[in-house]
This record gives sequence, structure tokens and C-alpha cells, in this order.
Amino acid sequence: MSNKTKAVRIIDKTIFVFIIIFLLSLTNSIFANQVGYYLALLLLLFKFVITKENPFQKSGLEAAFIWYLSAEIISTILSNSQGASFHNLLKYALVVPVVYTTVSVIPNIDRAKTYFKIYIGAALVTVVIYLIYAYKYYIFNLYSIEQSGPSLFQYPITASEITSFTVLFLFAFLVNEKTSVKNKILLLIGFSISLLALFSTYKRTGWMGTAFGILLILIIKKQWKILIPVIVLGVAALFMQKNISQVKIYNYNKGQLKIQESFDTDGRAYSILPGDSVFFVSDFENGLVKYNNSNLPDKYNLPAPVISLDKINSDYYLARLIDTRFILLKKEGQKFIKQKEFVSPGFTTNYKIFENNIYILDSDSGLTVFNLFKSKKPVYRNSMFGHATKFYVDSNYVVGFSPPKNIIIYSVENGLPNKKILDFKNKTGIDFIYYKDKKLFVSDKEGLQLYSIENNALNLMDKNKGIKELYKWNLAGNKLFAAGLNGELYQFEYPIKDKLNIVNKIDLGFAPTSLAFSNKNIYTTFVKR
Repeated sequence: MSNKTKAVRIIDKTIFVFIIIFLLSLTNSIFANQVGYYLALLLLLFKFVITKENPFQKSGLEAAFIWYLSAEIISTILSNSQGASFHNLLKYALVVPVVYTTVSVIPNIDRAKTYFKIYIGAALVTVVIYLIYAYKYYIFNLYSIEQSGPSLFQYPITASEITSFTVLFLFAFLVNEKTSVKNKILLLIGFSISLLALFSTYKRTGWMGTAFGILLILIIKKQWKILIPVIVLGVAALFMQKNISQVKIYNYNKGQLKIQESFDTDGRAYSILPGDSVFFVSDFENGLVKYNNSNLPDKYNLPAPVISLDKINSDYYLARLIDTRFILLKKEGQKFIKQKEFVSPGFTTNYKIFENNIYILDSDSGLTVFNLFKSKKPVYRNSMFGHATKFYVDSNYVVGFSPPKNIIIYSVENGLPNKKILDFKNKTGIDFIYYKDKKLFVSDKEGLQLYSIENNALNLMDKNKGIKELYKWNLAGNKLFAAGLNGELYQFEYPIKDKLNIVNKIDLGFAPTSLAFSNKNIYTTFVKR
């Protein structure tokens, strides 16, 4: 056997190993998946150099790829954010070889079946683990709070889209495969588990794609006996689902809560903003609604469903929309007049307003800062915040939380992040953080810790193992409140000192979707879908 033949065999075996890594990690690890894919591709190219034989074949999709990439190139040229657009174009272009790499490593039908079984097996293990975490989300009503499923292996929207392929593959085999009853039962179990995991991601992109795929499969196979009941059940589910959207207002006096007002809304009350004699409810598809004691509610329709409303000053407000736009509104009499629109380049997970700047955090493109009253162009961009999901900002620091364990801290100069001064890794997974006045609250599996930020380090000041999962914080009128997933409401001493001093603890009986305090009243909303 020649050295060339030996080298080719070693390359083939190594490619097989990397393809297995690629398949095993397709549904659970982007990093491992890319390692498996790119190393397999590089080895295929190296094999081509040695053998002078092209390992790639035409797929029949060449015209579609050319049209698609051409559209992306034109979009990049015309984009207002060419840097971010080019980054996306590059990602899409690098994904195209996946089709050719996958086909080139399948020498026969038996190898194809082996690869598919490995992929399905790994996918089912992944969705089972995901369902375990989704159960926690369900029992603590985190779906109504986070508006998505858990970010376990990928962002929920990515998990939804990846899981949709698993669901469709299993469904296609279930209705098409002529096999034993035992295999049919296994396929049904796998399909049911993956479908439940898809629902648990709480992202409609994956739902809609899967629904269309299932519909297409049933039409192609002419499975009318299945198609008609599926349509009937789908329509019935739409009419039978019970949604809850409530506003509750309590008078808070001498440590006691007394219900003042309680009512349901027509939309989804994701946020509430109290004022002097009125309060605003961001009621999602029902728009922005203003309530007062003497008149009927006033509704303001915005370009898209509204998630939250913030007051900038006596004249200006900022509305966050579901499509990640932020609208600057000027109040003139009883009307809101649109002034500006701000859009960050990625998928927005959090935002803050500080000194007439809006800081927008995107899960895929980092931190973008706009000045609310000057140019529409960003005054600051930092892609290094790309893995953070929550953050806080003041004149001293920008503090970000990057799941599952990391806290990143930047110093602030002229109202903008300056230098990274700390990248802290917690011992256990962090649930939530809250930062104020150089003090950091960290809620994790070991309870609640209070840190101070001094000398570019986090210094532990106090901890309480009995307080866990405080997710909703509100500071107003020198009162600091925090709501727990178990329905308990805490009031902590403010200003914050060196101890976790609890002023009061009250059982609300539910985990509020939003929380606010004004004029001795506590305002809450609760949404359940």
C-alpha cells in the first residue's frame, strides 16, 4: 500500500470523526458543531490537493444559492448598517458549503442511515434535557416574564428553528415509513417529545415553519385522514386557549398591601408606567393604553405591538416595540407625536436609558448606544457584549450578565463604556442580577449575594441562602423592591449598605410580569399565555 493511499485512508477516518462531532452537536453546541464542520471541510480540501479528485458534486441548488447570495449582496450595499449586514452575508455564505460537505462524506445509503440515526439520537437527548429546564420555566411562569423558552444550548429562536427540522424528519418517517409497529411507536414517541420541546421554545418562527412543513408533507402524501383532524384540532385550540392579562394596583402603607384596583386588559399587559394621576399599560397588540380614575381609557396605536414605555422627562417618552424598534414620543396635550425611531442591528434582549442615551443590548451584535435627541446614528458600538443578555448602566459602570455564570464590567467615561475592568465567573449558574450605586445583587442557586464593586473587583459583602430567584427589581421613591418567582415581594433597605437588610416581605401570590411603585401604590401586571 502506497503512502498516498495510507494518507487518504487516515484523512477519511478523521473526516468521519469530525462529521460525527458535527452531527452530535448540531442541536446543542454551535462551537462544537462549527469545529466538526470546518475541520471536515478543510480535510476534504486537503484530500483534493493530494488526490486531484474533486470530492464535491453538484446538488441542483446552485441557481438558488446564486440568487440568494446576490440578494444578500444587494441588501448589504443598500443597508444603513453595512458592517453588520456584511457580517450576516459572510455567515450565510460560509453555510452554503454545508450542503456539499455533507453529501461528499456519504459514500452509500448505509452510511447515510448511520449518520441520520446519530443525528436523531443526539437531537432527542437534547430535547429531553431542554424539556427538563422548560418545566422550571413553566412552573415559575417564566414564559410570561422572559417571553421565550430557556436559553440552554442556543438562543430560543435558534433552538426553535433547529428543533423544527427534527420534528419534520420524525413526522415524515411516521406517516411514510412502512415499518413494524414497534418502530412506529418509537417514531411516535420521538415525534411527540420533539414537538413538545418545539412548543417549549415559545418562538413562533419555528412553530410556523413546522406547521407549514407538516401541512406540505400531508398534502404530498395525500394523508387526508390525518390532515383534516389536524386542521380541526388546530382551529379548536385557537378558540379554546385561555389567556390571562391582568393589572393589579395595591396601596402600600405601613408594610401592608391593600388591593386598590384590579382589572383585565384586552391585550397582553407586559409593562406598566405610573404617573401623577394616570398610568400607562403597554398592552402589546392592544396598543398603549392610558388609565385614570375619572375618564375612560385612552388608547394610542403604535406601528407594532408595544412591550414597554419609559418616561424620559415631562414631555418625552420612549416606547419599545416587538420588532425591536424604539419610538421616541412627544406628549402634546392628550396625544403622542412620533419624533424619532431607533433600530439596533441585531436581536434585542435588554435596554437601558441613562443621561438622554438609550443603550440597546443585542444577543448577536452587542451593545449599541444612541442619543435620544441628537443624530439617529449610533454614538457607540461594542460587539464584545454579544453574549450578554442583561445589563445595567450608571455614571460609574456598565454591568452585564452573560449566561450562565459570567458578569462583565466596563468603566464609564462621558456616559459611554470605556474599558473592561472585570470578567467575573460565578461558582454556580446565575439566575438574575441587579446593579445600583456600585452594589451588585446576584441571585443564583445558592441564594442572594450582595457585592460591592471596588478596585476593579467584586467584593462579597453579604449573602442570604433563603432568598432565591429574585427576577424583577424596581427602585422608586427611595424604596427598593424585588419580586421572586415564588410570588414573594421583598423591600430592601435603600440606600444600599453592606448588608442585605430586608425592610418587608409580602406574599403577592403570583410572579408579576412587571412591577412599579409610585405615590404609595404598587403597580403590577400579570400575563399568562
